[in-house]
Amino acid sequence: CDWSSDVCSSDLIRKIDGAHLLVSVFAMVMYPFIGRPILKMVLRKDEGQYESFIDERPDFIINTILQSLKP
Repeated sequence: CDWSSDVCSSDLIRKIDGAHLLVSVFAMVMYPFIGRPILKMVLRKDEGQYESFIDERPDFIINTILQSLKP
């Protein structure tokens, strides 16, 4: 944990390299937009279905980050 806070020095979260966390969050947020044409084809989703998939991403991303930080 690179941050200088009480949370990082306690056992409330797992120690993790902030750079890796940042890259992971960036990829989870940006890739569905950058890779839209490929993902639509691979996932076999039309535009409406893909938009629904995108709408689900924020909750998925938050849960994934929280799980990765659990000790």
